Amino acid sequence: MPPRLFLSALAATALLMACAGAHGSHAGPESASAGEDGDVLDPLILAGDTAFDRSAFGAGPLPIWSELTPPELAALQGRDKARAGETHALLALAIFASGDKRSSEDYAAITARYDAFVAQERPAMDREKNPRFKGTRLLRDMHEAFFLKGPSNGRGIRPGYAKPKSGFTAIFAGGRFNCVSSAILYLILAREFGMPAEGAVMPSHAFVQVAMPDGKITEVETTIPSGFGTAHDEAFFNQGNSWFTALGLGPASVRDYRKRRILDPVALIAFNMWNQHIAPLSLKDRYRLVEARAWLTPSDTAAQTNRIAVYHSEITWLSLRNEWTTLDRMFRTLEGTFPGLRIRVAADSVLADEVAWLAYYRARCLLGLGKGEEGIPWIDSSLAWLIPSLKEGQALRENAVSLLIRITQEMVEKKAFARAETYLLRYPALSREDADFRTHLAWFYGKRSSQAFSKSDWVAAAADLEKAIPYAGADNVQTLRNNLAATYYNRAVAFYNSGDKAKAGDTLRRCLEKVPDAKACREGF
Repeated sequence: MPPRLFLSALAATALLMACAGAHGSHAGPESASAGEDGDVLDPLILAGDTAFDRSAFGAGPLPIWSELTPPELAALQGRDKARAGETHALLALAIFASGDKRSSEDYAAITARYDAFVAQERPAMDREKNPRFKGTRLLRDMHEAFFLKGPSNGRGIRPGYAKPKSGFTAIFAGGRFNCVSSAILYLILAREFGMPAEGAVMPSHAFVQVAMPDGKITEVETTIPSGFGTAHDEAFFNQGNSWFTALGLGPASVRDYRKRRILDPVALIAFNMWNQHIAPLSLKDRYRLVEARAWLTPSDTAAQTNRIAVYHSEITWLSLRNEWTTLDRMFRTLEGTFPGLRIRVAADSVLADEVAWLAYYRARCLLGLGKGEEGIPWIDSSLAWLIPSLKEGQALRENAVSLLIRITQEMVEKKAFARAETYLLRYPALSREDADFRTHLAWFYGKRSSQAFSKSDWVAAAADLEKAIPYAGADNVQTLRNNLAATYYNRAVAFYNSGDKAKAGDTLRRCLEKVPDAKACREGF
């Protein structure tokens, strides 16, 4: 059975932002929304060369299918430290999020520049007791140390700013930045110097907010050296959007600001794993960022949507080429996460159904490897997880039944009748409601009765035929009734030939009770 590509069932909207968002299918960044709907499937996830080498995939200790270099693995393993605010752990994740610097040397070079700046700033930061002065100085010095210098425009924006430069590593490669990459750097540095900071994301913009000692929040426009304390009030948005025009962004409003999302440092970095800078990357690289984003933010439904899309894309590519061994390696890497993933996305019926399909394809992969019986627990999961109200849920049920039929057919071919029956009897709902499954049960019992018949085991043959008849369709039931009559008649003949005419007669009468129109049983010997 070829796999079905059903990703089109997911929402084809995209989390698009001009300064701080991801690419997708809309006409342009300025026309996009912030993605408040949550579940998004970006076409970039599936666009590109799929024929890449997967020999090193699934090799690490994390449930990540993509190949990870040593510093990338270390960055992801530092997730808990990053969540606790450990700045080097955050820095490593920010480098990872760029997708273009993957070696230990790359990570070390960026870390060294970061550490040198911190060492240079620390004496002044430690002396400064006024939190506002501290935050203002840090932003100014960050611009001087890391960003391309030159005359600013009328809004204070310097030449280093470039709307597409969302990649964090672009700061260290040439001093280029945009709102989200500069926000990430400032956020990490603020944490370094004891200032609790978080990201704030609007439909077309990102900035930072710092919690002050008095409990108040100060907002920071990290795109300009003087941006500490910028208030995003009505006056700010009543400037005819000159600020956003200066940044090359689409218009924004107070309403957009009120709907902003506050993201902790890890969530902001994960958000940046699907932003403008990923567009030139290969499909293989984009897959890696999708998986990393989902690993960092397990409760982010959009991240999980795209992660699942990657896995279905891999299933399609590999199964159509019968690369079951590679696909099996992928499932062994990931399958332990499927139950928890199904629970996390339960509120989204379409996405929950997609996880149920993953369980089905796990079973299909095992069948492709000649290990179909091992896939039956995964069929159980797919049936338990599917959403019956969805068209895709109904399709999954049909596919799961078809797969169960194939697996038990192979077991019958190996004469493993008892085990096959045990599995089939585990699905009473299917035996009542599913026509194909009922037909299969009739076939199964008919097949086993034939084996007993060939051994002259009339009792077993009759028992299985009696089990088969209730499940048989109209086109097959008479054949089974005829076979049942023949079984009783042969048993009666055996009694008669052995001299036990009483039992022979009883058997013929029993035959007529079961098959009243059995001519041979009525006529006798």
